[in-house]
Amino acid sequence: MPLIVGYRITKDEIHWQTIMLEIGKFPIYAEKENQKWLTKIDDEKIIDWAITKNISPKYFLGRGKLDNSLTEIKILIIGIGAIGSMIAKTFVRSGCTKLDVIDYEVKEPENVCRSEYSFFTGLNNKTYDLMNELYSISPFLESNLYGYDFSEKFNIYTKAFYSNSIKKQEIEDYLNHCDLIIDCTTDNDLCMFLVN
Repeated sequence: MPLIVGYRITKDEIHWQTIMLEIGKFPIYAEKENQKWLTKIDDEKIIDWAITKNISPKYFLGRGKLDNSLTEIKILIIGIGAIGSMIAKTFVRSGCTKLDVIDYEVKEPENVCRSEYSFFTGLNNKTYDLMNELYSISPFLESNLYGYDFSEKFNIYTKAFYSNSIKKQEIEDYLNHCDLIIDCTTDNDLCMFLVN
């Protein structure tokens, strides 16, 4: 059973350490003194300290972190094939924490050798597959992952419903919440949509 003990090392920071305890063999004993029971540490028993590391953003994203003007903005990457998936992974490894991706295609085996996907997940939706990869890199990643359903809607709205003002407005509202949009597709319709 882990026992987590924290103590302040600065005004704003707590350091946590973990002791692994075996139930029934705690390194303590009770002793009666002056009509009161006191708990004392048993010097005969060894305390099993577990290794702990501080992974707060300050330390986790220390070296190689990009400037806050990029890491704290909302980034959207459209098209997460070879280039888009590499950009997404680089951003997350560089400290970006607010990242969304859009792609309506399925990851196929031939995508693995040139993109940032794992082979062991097999055929899978690119958005979910890449986000799993990104979450495995950084626990600080925040995403409004709309996933495959939104990617499909995004693709259809920017093509078939381009002249439908209500559907177009829905996509524009979503895009306006992003501070940086990176288009990694070769989609001319999307390019026209983003320009207009």
